[in-house]
Amino acid sequence: MSLSDWFTLFTIVSGLFISAITTVGIVVWWLSRQILGVKDSVEAKLDKLEENILTKLEYHERHDDTRFEDIRKNVWEIKVRNAAHDRRNNHTPRN
Repeated sequence: MSLSDWFTLFTIVSGLFISAITTVGIVVWWLSRQILGVKDSVEAKLDKLEENILTKLEYHERHDDTRFEDIRKNVWEIKVRNAAHDRRNNHTPRN
C-alpha cells in the first residue's frame, strides 16, 4: 500500500469515527431533553396530586371535627338522659 492509500484509509476511518461519536452525542442530547421533559411533567403532576390530597384531607378533617363534635354532644345527652332515667328508676320514695 502506498502512502496515499494509507492516508485515504485513515481519512475514511477518522470520518466514520467522528460521525459515530457525533451521532451518539446528538442521540444522547436528544434523549436527555426527552427525559427531562418527562421528569418535569411527572413532578408537576405529583405536585398537583399532593395539593389535591392535602386539600381533601383538610376538608375531611374539618368536616370530621364538626361531625364528631355533634356525636360527642349526642353521647353527652344520652349519658345525661340515661343517668336521669337510672336515677328515676332506682329512686324509690321513702315512707
